[in-house]
Amino acid sequence: TWGFIQFLMTDEHIRRLLKDMEHGDHDNREMAASDLCTEIEKGTQLDPTLEKAICQAYMKQLSDSSLGVQGNAVKSISKIGGKITEKQFGEIANKLTDCVMKGTEDFRDIYATCLKTLISEADEGFGKTLCTCLLTPLIKGTGHKLETVREVCIEIANELFKRFSAVLVSNPLLVDNEALLMNLIQQLNLPKASLRKRACACLGSLAVILVPKQLTFLVSTLLKNINPKDKGKSYAFIETLGAVSDTVSYRLAPNLNAIMQALKIFCKIKTPQDTTPADLDHDIKEVCLRVFDNSIKKCPKEAAAHLDDIMGITLELMGYDPNYNPDVVMNEGEADMEAWGDVLEEEQRIEDDSSWKVRRSAVRILGTMVKYRHDKIKAMYDKVIARVLERLCEREESIKCDIIATFSSMIKGVVV
Repeated sequence: TWGFIQFLMTDEHIRRLLKDMEHGDHDNREMAASDLCTEIEKGTQLDPTLEKAICQAYMKQLSDSSLGVQGNAVKSISKIGGKITEKQFGEIANKLTDCVMKGTEDFRDIYATCLKTLISEADEGFGKTLCTCLLTPLIKGTGHKLETVREVCIEIANELFKRFSAVLVSNPLLVDNEALLMNLIQQLNLPKASLRKRACACLGSLAVILVPKQLTFLVSTLLKNINPKDKGKSYAFIETLGAVSDTVSYRLAPNLNAIMQALKIFCKIKTPQDTTPADLDHDIKEVCLRVFDNSIKKCPKEAAAHLDDIMGITLELMGYDPNYNPDVVMNEGEADMEAWGDVLEEEQRIEDDSSWKVRRSAVRILGTMVKYRHDKIKAMYDKVIARVLERLCEREESIKCDIIATFSSMIKGVVV
């Protein structure tokens, strides 16, 4: 029949493309791979043998000498992921994971990128298969002797937790939480900033599937490592606390008093004796304020005892702008080089300044208070409204918009 003839023609066409993917010219290899991907995306039916050959051909191109061929292979694998069987999908995931762990440094990032893309594009139904294939080697990889391997494995595990947390909550035996938890916490003390940052993000995603005992252990460990006298070493643990708060703030109620007491001290204005770099100090304050904001939203009962302190911190930090000096302006007719130098120096400080993060977070807390605890705003209305009006001079337009929106909400609340 005509249908059978078409099937044979398509089958032959695919085999020719597979052969061309081995061509000596890199342009031909890349073109054949693209054409094959297009053919598969049409919904062409593949027999198991041909499907396996296709997957192997793309996997081989991941280590091609041409960067163009490699990049195209990454895109193609992600596109055909939903068109192949679950079994073959799992085999690709296994192969990529093995390449990440054992492959050369030159290709590790390519394999990792492909694997992360595969996770993000995977069909929901493949979640359990992916978790089964990937988690055991990835957890082992987070304890690898090479930092580059640990970093990549942590990043991939984070993508997996974000994409399939529901699958892991329903199937807790798929992941060894305790082993992964210990490996990730160890990374927070290491000198490599990118490794600490990835471990922090992964712990935030992992918190979703931790049982209460494990979550309590994580929070208590973070708090033990937070020391106001050493902000540099404390930052990774504060940042992780912020990541956990972002994902499971509602589960932190039993630990909220300890968290609040540990973080409030970091919200004080930096003294001249404090040698902490300004950007680090601003980042720490931003995270602390974010934790406060999440607590008001998700743990209203437990946060109630801390609202006065939070409000005091918020009103103070709304105007935290240490590098801005409104007195340094050019008067009309003033043209001497020294005056221009002062202005240019001031503009450079403002451009490099990161204190806007702190002000933005403080304004957001005030907005949260207006929405969730309007009773507290009413009790301090005169003080709060005066501070809000003062801050209408804010130089960052996005923050000024937030201030105006908060002011509007406060007025509406009073009228109502």
